[in-house]
Amino acid sequence: AAAAAEALGYTTTQTEGGVMIAGPDNLNYLVMPEVPNRKDKFLAVRLRTNSVADAKAYWAELLGLTEVDAPAVVSVPSAAFAFTNGPDKEQSVALQFVQPSDGAPVDHALASGRVCFACDSVPPIYEMVKGAGDTIINEPLSLPTPGKADVVVTILSSRSDNYEICFVEHEAFYDLATPKYDVIDFAERATRGGDGAPPPKPALKHSDALETITTQEELDAAVAGAGDKLVVVDFGAGWCKKCSSLMPKMEGFADQFGAAATFLAVDVEEADDLALDLGVSALPRIFFYKDGAKVDDYLGSDAAEVKAKIEANVSAELAAAIASTPSGAGENYLAHWVFKIGNLKNTMRFYELVFGMRAMRHEEFKEGCEATCNGPYGGAWSK
Repeated sequence: AAAAAEALGYTTTQTEGGVMIAGPDNLNYLVMPEVPNRKDKFLAVRLRTNSVADAKAYWAELLGLTEVDAPAVVSVPSAAFAFTNGPDKEQSVALQFVQPSDGAPVDHALASGRVCFACDSVPPIYEMVKGAGDTIINEPLSLPTPGKADVVVTILSSRSDNYEICFVEHEAFYDLATPKYDVIDFAERATRGGDGAPPPKPALKHSDALETITTQEELDAAVAGAGDKLVVVDFGAGWCKKCSSLMPKMEGFADQFGAAATFLAVDVEEADDLALDLGVSALPRIFFYKDGAKVDDYLGSDAAEVKAKIEANVSAELAAAIASTPSGAGENYLAHWVFKIGNLKNTMRFYELVFGMRAMRHEEFKEGCEATCNGPYGGAWSK
């Protein structure tokens, strides 16, 4: 993890407890030795507090969280809490508050986010906090979700530290996450020639990992905006069987090398002028650009040869770090966290390349994600 982070340009520091990685959006990650017999690979979310005493009074005495042993030893006052009283409380991901010796107050402008819990019922929590005279940002409200159960939430502000805390009723929350496939999409039917629409042309299909372009202007902008990153342009067509067989590999390369390269897709049926101007007359054809100029060219569908060209043109240091990143072998765990971030793509690449995690859309979970955000699954943020 440390080698991959350093190759991506993130600062790492060796500490007594492990390696501290200064990640995107001012969020720091302490990577520690594995804890025996622990299933969840996350130990805690650590937050700064102005007062450990106030944190205990609010989180444990008022909200009823269980105080647990601190998941990582620190040399300053701290307290850790878990939102469970069950036998597995020590296995829970803890919420740890640390009071640094520098005396600096909590500054939410440095790293913003929201603590969110799923609970049985929101009103009792709201009434309890209201009765104690603590700050309530939003009284309980119902968020309508067409075709599914409404979600009841309330948003609070923690004592002395002013962290935003969202409590949401879990039954409707989980129901919201269950994919629903029986809704007729007439716009989608039309694209497939239904309801009297003309038969569609076969399109070059690919995931969001590759950005579609159709003009020279879009290509020039992508190459210029990539800086010193490699730009890989895949020319293909929906009727080209070799293009279709290569595309899953290209999507995999886009995920693997996304921090070092930008991947573009050109459907020659939709961008015939661009293909003609660049002399693309056979498919699949792949161009490679770096530092504003074309540096390589490939005609064919051998994924190993394509990968070799990518590796030959990206930073050797980053290629080595990517190659050493865990591939996800072994038992997998599902993690759902909500952070306010500045750049979705950079943050996803950070988790994938530094920690070997895979970013999944909600509907990719085999049995439906057990937590979700409010909004359509189609949104770019829904990762």
